[in-house]
Amino acid sequence: NCWDNYVFNTGNCSWENQGSEPVEPTNLECWETATFNNTTCIWDITNDGDSVNPVCNVQNITVELDQFGNATITADQIDNGSTDNCGIDRITVSPNTFDSNDIGENTVVFTVTDYSGNMSNCNATVTITENTLGNTVFNYEHISIQPNPFNSFINIVFPITSSNDVFRINIYDLNGRLVYNKSLSTINGKLTINGLDNLEQAPYFIKITNIKDGQSVVKKLIKY
Repeated sequence: NCWDNYVFNTGNCSWENQGSEPVEPTNLECWETATFNNTTCIWDITNDGDSVNPVCNVQNITVELDQFGNATITADQIDNGSTDNCGIDRITVSPNTFDSNDIGENTVVFTVTDYSGNMSNCNATVTITENTLGNTVFNYEHISIQPNPFNSFINIVFPITSSNDVFRINIYDLNGRLVYNKSLSTINGKLTINGLDNLEQAPYFIKITNIKDGQSVVKKLIKY
């Protein structure tokens, strides 16, 4: 071997090999390779370059539109433990903005890039839901709104337990703009809202809040 170093031992009258193999380097970058050179008797370090693509792992998510009818996601929300042998430089997702036209399931492309520019892509599903204007739907699921689609008026029929209560009625457009705001008392569990013919033909959200207990519900309306 190139590292052999024989020294004659006069005590036992023999040759002893006092040489030792050079230690293989361990503090290499992931793109470097150590190869022992028997001619020079050293470890040669070669830079092969990182050619291994990252491994992308994704998860599907559900996102609610904000009060203005928009939603934005980040790549971190989609990432589900992506890896790379030399480290991840950046992760991106496209598209990352949504509006009311995207309600339902949407396919997004998640991209992982390592420090050498190697990339991997995965598809994920982003489910967009309508905005509830930050209110929990309590026990008013059985409220009836007719007609819907509407033109100039709507009738709201409440459960019998809500008869003769006072309700605040807010109607919002898809941009979150308040277009109607009144407090009205039910008569025999019913409210009639008139004067809606000035609204543009479009979808709207109606927020119905019980003044007494603060409970509310949000429902979708369509003006024709």
